[in-house]
Amino acid sequence: MADAWAQHLEEILQLDPAARRAGLIELCVSADNTVLPSSGSRRPPSRPASELVRLAGADLLAEGFSDRTVALGLVFAHWKRERSDPLDAEHWEFVDRARAIAARGADRLFESWLLATGSSQLHNTQRSGEALEFAEAALRALRATGPEDIGPFVDARTLLGDQVDPEMVRSVVGYYTWSAVRKARRYTGDLDGWREAIEEGAAVSLPALEYRPSLYAAALKASYDLQRSLGTQPDLSSLDNIRHRSPSLESSYLAQVAYNAEARGDRAGALEGHRARLDFLLGQRYADLVGATPETIAARMAELSLPERRHENSIANSSYEMAVNLMESGRAWTNSHDRAVALSWLSLSTTLWSGWGTNGLRAANYRRSILRIAEDPTVVADLLEIARFAPRPGLRINAMCRTAEMSTTHREEVIAQLDSMINEPLGAGRARLLATRAWITRPGTESYDRRSTEDANEVFTLLPSKPAGSLEYLAKAAHVLAAGAELDGDVAAQRGAIREGLMAVGRMILNATTPEQRIYLAGIWSPTIRAALDFAERYADADLADLTAEIVRRDGIGTLLAGVAANPLTPTESAEAAAGANSADRKDGEALTSGTETTAPSDDGDEEGNRRARDAGDDLIGEQNVAAYEAAEKLLGPLGSLVDPGSLYAARAAALVGMIPNTKPVFVLQLLPSTIPLITSLNGPRLYRRLTWRDSDGAHEIVDSVDLPAGLIGEPRPDDLRIWTDPAALFPPPLTEALLRSTPQSPLRLLVIPTGLFHIQFDCLWIGAHTLLEVALTSIHTSLTAVQHALSTTSDAPAAGSMAVFDTERLPATKREHQALKKYFPEVLDPTDIPGLRALNNSDRTLILFAFGVHGTDDDKGWGQLKQFPDGTWMSAAEALTFRYPELCVLASCYSRVRIEGVGHAGFPTAMFARGARTIIGSIGKLYDTDTSHILKLFYAELAATGNPVAALRSARLEWIAQEPHSRRDAYETWGRLVVYGGAHY
Repeated sequence: MADAWAQHLEEILQLDPAARRAGLIELCVSADNTVLPSSGSRRPPSRPASELVRLAGADLLAEGFSDRTVALGLVFAHWKRERSDPLDAEHWEFVDRARAIAARGADRLFESWLLATGSSQLHNTQRSGEALEFAEAALRALRATGPEDIGPFVDARTLLGDQVDPEMVRSVVGYYTWSAVRKARRYTGDLDGWREAIEEGAAVSLPALEYRPSLYAAALKASYDLQRSLGTQPDLSSLDNIRHRSPSLESSYLAQVAYNAEARGDRAGALEGHRARLDFLLGQRYADLVGATPETIAARMAELSLPERRHENSIANSSYEMAVNLMESGRAWTNSHDRAVALSWLSLSTTLWSGWGTNGLRAANYRRSILRIAEDPTVVADLLEIARFAPRPGLRINAMCRTAEMSTTHREEVIAQLDSMINEPLGAGRARLLATRAWITRPGTESYDRRSTEDANEVFTLLPSKPAGSLEYLAKAAHVLAAGAELDGDVAAQRGAIREGLMAVGRMILNATTPEQRIYLAGIWSPTIRAALDFAERYADADLADLTAEIVRRDGIGTLLAGVAANPLTPTESAEAAAGANSADRKDGEALTSGTETTAPSDDGDEEGNRRARDAGDDLIGEQNVAAYEAAEKLLGPLGSLVDPGSLYAARAAALVGMIPNTKPVFVLQLLPSTIPLITSLNGPRLYRRLTWRDSDGAHEIVDSVDLPAGLIGEPRPDDLRIWTDPAALFPPPLTEALLRSTPQSPLRLLVIPTGLFHIQFDCLWIGAHTLLEVALTSIHTSLTAVQHALSTTSDAPAAGSMAVFDTERLPATKREHQALKKYFPEVLDPTDIPGLRALNNSDRTLILFAFGVHGTDDDKGWGQLKQFPDGTWMSAAEALTFRYPELCVLASCYSRVRIEGVGHAGFPTAMFARGARTIIGSIGKLYDTDTSHILKLFYAELAATGNPVAALRSARLEWIAQEPHSRRDAYETWGRLVVYGGAHY
């Protein structure tokens, strides 16, 4: 390609003066984005190299034919000089001369183009202040453009065909002028001005949609990138409406779909989107490669010439993005097959970028090396090379940090390179480098250095706002500070550092939206969680124990919300709330200083400009996050509450005990087995216990742990539910003692949060001569946050209203239940299929109770739990999210339970809690229809009399047992599997 352009220049120099001048202008302007790269008709393909452009520009300058020629020569004689180039200063003297010449002429479009070109060059050489001056001057010239202005193309022979259309030229130059304004305003922190530049760029490029559709698509992409950088999900409808008009627009649309998925953490959706774009691109020229493996595609791409490979940059970008998503999802780290696939996609992108794509090659080599470092320590040298010499600070810092964290060799060389880079003016990157050096030289490592504590302290000084993009480094710095404080015997400092680390880890866990990400994070951060639990026990730190347990319980919330947002059956408002909550806390102002595409400018070294952009973005992002959390809590109930990192601070058992109605002694028991992946265990399985209670002497708290009995390790199969009747390991002594003092006539109130142990039938535990059912009013909760949400949002139930009952007459058992409802409540409605339920849901009726007495089945993860309607159709727990529910729901059917997928956030109860329920009568496993119907008949009578479903279910079961105590008391499977989820407000 370079040889073809060089030969073209030689041919131009042989022409007569007028043709030579036009040919030189054509060659020079061909290097600018203002024109499309040649497809090879009269010009060589693609664009000429910068060195060749500078030669042609010098020839133009020597021609001196006119002011216009001199101005063009002045610009192109120093085309794309690097800031480190010795002639860089001379370049800007020449540009100033060109600017003066252009200002004297009558062609304002030419002046605008020249100033915009200069602004972009200033931007690329980290001169943001000057870039803004040039950009705004370019904008003034653009606004003064008249119909006679033709811009830089007047003497070019073939750039736009035989006839230059002034309107098209104005659109194209106008777009690039606004693009220069956008890039320049970005680094002033002027978000409103930034948005204006994006909108105006789209407006001026729209008339050229047929001629240059890629410009309008680029303007929309700039808007979408800004929205994603600010933590919101762009609406792609504008691009969707025009995507059919050209292949480039279709390709752009598919890319934006993938980037939207990435922004909300939907890595599976992102992979699908990038693959769809790749197959579309392949289908344009290589139809037989659609759906092919990366190895097959790479073999074909390797046969292409260098100019042909440059033409396939979009294929390279798509393949690179697929590798990145496999890595960021965690799949490349937890699955050997996916790791190999990621390496194959990187090889494809490398094949296409080889010989020209410098930045893309560096990025691909970096990704490949960190994937291979565990099995091939020699790649450390490659990573260090990138850290030393890559031109972009962001890539250098990434390479350095990952090398230090993952390498087991070259330790001295790694530390020396860290020392060197920390002393460079790398702005925000300094915090990441310091955290990395602190981490690899922390107490307990072979490289231990006392300065690790100093490094860690400086990290928090440099990152006072604790940005989302730096959570990993904040967690590592906090870990180092905690270890240092432990060495010094400073318990207070150790506690503070542990809390900081936990909050960072908790936010990372919320951002995990795939099972692989959760596994990956658990593998890294379980020592931090375990150390916090052990510290809390050692120093009886109840608040720290609560904080740690709540963080563990949020494992899987991001995955759950991703599923809610993607489920086509989810109501639009709820889906948008879930997507917004999932996008919140993923972004900070740092996102405003880097591009999305692999080849986009990023981390350009202008630290002062970057700082202004970050500061401007942080405030807006914070406001949007708060709004997203509020919307999620309003529409998704306790699930929405769990998303907000701030709710971690408010979820404290001691405060909740004070909120619970003071009708009898209240105990809150939290259980946390170390078999949960986010905790794990080093010295055998442990059960961490937290007991909080209030009695006549005030509030009390216990933090301890015991060996986890072998019989409680892991959840039993759905068809083999374990009956565990020994409370010794589950209940701390004060709870057992209080239960022994309780009587069936005066039971205590017990709220259990059995994280990871939802299969235990607590009411069947034996306390002396009594079952727990006899001496306690027990309900089950998923988290402290869920309890608090129920207590703070519960409204007074209406005194009268409608009931909804399903499968009412199909079986004798459900017929009996139906008759009981009709006896004790004013109205019973009987929708017998999903359309009937939806019609009822969309009506203006007020429901005071929702009874779902139907058959049910279970699945491995919970969202596939099913309920069968009388007409034979089935509804899943995921589909249950599409309905609203009253505060009380009765799911007295098989498998109406909270599942242990993650730590207990799936299944029908979770769906109903998310959509209005506060108390659910559910089940643990299979139920016996006849016995259950008799218990429910008694339950509805008690409920009608007292209005308290927690007490009503207990009384109903005790009364049913009392009817035949010898045969029924030990028949745990008949009454022990009925449980109360929620109910804290009673």
